[in-house]
Amino acid sequence: MKNQYSFQKSPSAFRREVTYMSLLFLIPLTIGLAVSYLFKNSTADMAELTSLSTVACLIVSLILAPWQLKIVVLMLAILTPQAT
Repeated sequence: MKNQYSFQKSPSAFRREVTYMSLLFLIPLTIGLAVSYLFKNSTADMAELTSLSTVACLIVSLILAPWQLKIVVLMLAILTPQAT
């Protein structure tokens, strides 16, 4: 019977999966970082548009990110202390 779930794979197969994960999520992340740089150096009207596009790019990059990176982001969000 063939293993169909990633948690049933051998450790070497898991390591291979992590090594070859898609880096497609870096494209919108880079665009978002460039737009946020423009936001810092723009006028008030343009700042609203650039901030919206930055948020959109960051959301798209999180959607495209591999599940391993999503778990790291989730752990950071959970473990970061909240200011009251």
